Amino acid sequence: MTAVGGPLVSLTLAGRPFSPDEAAEITLQLGGDNNDVLMNGDKTGRLSKTIMPWTADGIAIDNDHEKKDHEFIQDLANRRSFFPVVLGLASGALYQGDGQITGEISGASRSATTTFSLKGTGTLTQQ
Repeated sequence: MTAVGGPLVSLTLAGRPFSPDEAAEITLQLGGDNNDVLMNGDKTGRLSKTIMPWTADGIAIDNDHEKKDHEFIQDLANRRSFFPVVLGLASGALYQGDGQITGEISGASRSATTTFSLKGTGTLTQQ
């Protein structure tokens, strides 16, 4: 089977669908354990695990002012809880998890996009 790359093709946040910018390249981390090996004085080692959130960085969506997309994204960030996220990739893979907006939310007037990142609890799971 051939690997298929491409843009984020669909994004649903808290049940609301958005149109991702075709030119944006996102990076995904599925979440879970991050491992490190710590050494002992006798040259044996031990494993140290850190639990990492899932992340989706570099998301850019179509900013439809009539639908108040930018305001909706900010309202999600203002929540004090996680919400359902579904990310669709060009390969046809769909990932879902519970997440929250992180970092800066910025709108670009020329490209009519809003950019942000997501982080979440547990792991992103493929549907």
